[in-house]
Amino acid sequence: MLPKMTLCTGTMSVEHTETYTACWYYLMVGGYTLEDEERSGRPSELNLSELRRVVRTDPFQSTREMESTLCVHSFTIESELKKSVMKKKHGQYVPHHLEPVDRVDACLTLLNLHRENRWLEHLIISDKERIYYNNFHRRAQWVDPGETLKEVLKDVHPKK
Repeated sequence: MLPKMTLCTGTMSVEHTETYTACWYYLMVGGYTLEDEERSGRPSELNLSELRRVVRTDPFQSTREMESTLCVHSFTIESELKKSVMKKKHGQYVPHHLEPVDRVDACLTLLNLHRENRWLEHLIISDKERIYYNNFHRRAQWVDPGETLKEVLKDVHPKK
């Protein structure tokens, strides 16, 4: 039997309610403290320095991949990244990583080949036996405002 208790706040009084019953039972069973206890599941707080370290090591990671590393839900990671004003952007897509001197050399070589061979006219294959396609899935990267994006290199050997 629960003791009868009256809580007075100003002119209002509360007698034996479900809330009082639940609290009394909790305190009598052994929860003598009102502090939160450890619970199972993922933590609701995120270590921001650890998140920054993970993003710096590989900015192309998705929030799902970061989820497995940090053991925090992907929505928590995404909201913290947005709070820290990081954006998810696509980098410049370049066929090959060439130095400026190498680019000039490649252009001059192709122009000389065009004068001698007319290779541009035979670039498209029309025998219908093979069709070249490129179903390239570009991955965005997380960057701070004003930070330069990393270049994404094109695959040298396309799929058939």
